[in-house]
Amino acid sequence: MSPPPIPLSKLRSFIDELCRTDGELNAFLVDYFLPVKRQLDIGTVRDQKINVLLERETEGAISAALFHKFPKQLNERGFGATDASARGVEPSDISPDKIHAVLSSMLEAQLIQVVIYAEVHRANLPGAGTPLSTIASTLIELCSQRVGGLNKLVSAIRQVEPGII
Repeated sequence: MSPPPIPLSKLRSFIDELCRTDGELNAFLVDYFLPVKRQLDIGTVRDQKINVLLERETEGAISAALFHKFPKQLNERGFGATDASARGVEPSDISPDKIHAVLSSMLEAQLIQVVIYAEVHRANLPGAGTPLSTIASTLIELCSQRVGGLNKLVSAIRQVEPGII
């Protein structure tokens, strides 16, 4: 189980404190939120960059990136990963191929629910008319880039269709 998301009221101050320079903030955005970084103009000021990040991404996604990038600092502040899944151990008994097969077999409406529960922004997925298997592959790839992401994806699948995986 992943640690709970950092409250929005604290996210801004943590980002500001942990990414001390504009260069560090840019690197954080490139490493974890490239679609957000690509939406920013070259002259965007630091506060605006943080605002865009907080508007476009979920508390859970931002928290997971911070836990991955700054585990020691967040542990010192009482917001650390305390279990194996939060440290990035993925479900060993469920392969990405199995996850892909399950996602590909779902109805489109079910897959969209999984996307929502997994806290993946639909803007990061292929557009309408794309085969479900391609959307499934992209979803697995996006979740694999997050700490504990495949666990969260499996959990989301189980919320939508209990017993399927």
